[in-house]
Amino acid sequence: MAWGYPIGLSYFLVRQIHFLFEAYKDNIEEIKLTEFMSFAGFFPAFFTGPIHRLPEFMRDLKQGSFNSKNLSAGLERILYGYVKVVVLANYLVMDFFVFRLNAIELTHPGLFEYLDCVRYGANLYFQFAGYTDIAIGVSLIAGFKLRENFNYPFLATNINDFWKRWHISLSDWCKDYVFKPVFAKTRLFGLSILLTMLAIGVWHEFSGRYVLWALYHGLGIVLWQLFEKNKRFRFRENQIFLKVSATLVSVFVTLNFVILSFCITKEESVSAGVDAFKKMVGFL
Repeated sequence: MAWGYPIGLSYFLVRQIHFLFEAYKDNIEEIKLTEFMSFAGFFPAFFTGPIHRLPEFMRDLKQGSFNSKNLSAGLERILYGYVKVVVLANYLVMDFFVFRLNAIELTHPGLFEYLDCVRYGANLYFQFAGYTDIAIGVSLIAGFKLRENFNYPFLATNINDFWKRWHISLSDWCKDYVFKPVFAKTRLFGLSILLTMLAIGVWHEFSGRYVLWALYHGLGIVLWQLFEKNKRFRFRENQIFLKVSATLVSVFVTLNFVILSFCITKEESVSAGVDAFKKMVGFL
């Protein structure tokens, strides 16, 4: 069973938690009620992010940096966003690709499930990154600079690197307000990572499938950290071919690790995700 949230509530809540934490630590100067309401209900990023923070918002609010350069850059960013949403996500992925994908569902069920995970991930990325571009563009026109939220995540060389590239503002928020406090209290890295990923999962949706998805990614990060800490080899500077080969293999493994995780969230229930995973493993 999944519990939904009103549209925009998840972004609203993380901004308020950020404000409460920083106010408790005396990191926020006294602000006017109108300024706080402007921050809490900042419309361009209310539904899609990025998750902005009060100091940067207040800086831009006081500077009032509207100008022709920001207008041009903002409109350009909005255009990029609509291309991602309309052309890449809606047409290329959900129309062109899905039409051909459905043709193999009965004849090659394992391959279908794998490519359906690719379809789900590509659509999610282009939609999310596209709407984020639009939010950044609209904000820039209004004189506010929101942080970047994506940095070519599917080119990550490991799962830890992936979460530094995907939904960056949420990853950084959870690092500051979940990972660091838990680690400071427990000194247990694995537990801190798992609780951080669990917070990310529940932020998306309070359901069994997102809890399972969060644990999957959390365990992946813990295992990668153990591997990185204990690996016995390092490439020398002149071993360029080996370094490039290792990077390509790392990107391939990380990409497929992430693709497999979409098998959990693309289905309506954990059991349906497990069934899809079984078919996909049979193909692989």
